Amino acid sequence: MRTATLFRTSGILALVILAALAAPAAAQPGIYRPATPLAQAEPRFYLGLDFLSSHIGADDPQPSSPVDAVYVDEVGAGAALHFGWMLTRTFQLRLYLSDARHEATDPDVDFRLDGGTVEALHLFRAGQPLRPYLVGGLGGFSMKADRGGYRYETTGPGAVFGAGLYYLVTRSFLLHFQVRAEFINWEESKAEVELPGGGTVRTVTPIAESGAAGKFTLGCGFRF
Repeated sequence: MRTATLFRTSGILALVILAALAAPAAAQPGIYRPATPLAQAEPRFYLGLDFLSSHIGADDPQPSSPVDAVYVDEVGAGAALHFGWMLTRTFQLRLYLSDARHEATDPDVDFRLDGGTVEALHLFRAGQPLRPYLVGGLGGFSMKADRGGYRYETTGPGAVFGAGLYYLVTRSFLLHFQVRAEFINWEESKAEVELPGGGTVRTVTPIAESGAAGKFTLGCGFRF
């Protein structure tokens, strides 16, 4: 399990992002410079799309493992859609929806980690093209595995913490980078099996487990 290494790496990247706060705002021709009053000049909404690398804590196959045991890769890939609303020049609310697919040792297994969170962002360097930020939020998560006629899903609430950068290329177009950690409390497990003769059997089991995941994202957005 490489969860500790993941969060050490995330912390280093977060520090690199925050180091941009000390960088001077050098005036360069052709770079977009927002006007001072947000109400007069700045778009308040944006819609963004990120490509992401998803990292989870997963067990590695062992020599003593059963032959039919299925293991999931620690690193997966996916995408995220996010919609933001600037309440002030330094505070933003954001809805963040993500979906990541992780490969498994059995090619017939489709494993996904989905999330939906409402997040608050504090942005630095108001009035500059490069806007580092800190983010925190709450939401719900789902871990799904599909193998033929068998479907398994675990759900629960979680919290998100991270840091990122917006870079305003033009008034309406921005680039986005982010590193985030997700801490999840799994509360319910559902299983569904399709019977050979028709029909479906479903079970729901309360659980009390915790998990963590990390994401590195890179994408773009449009402000309006």
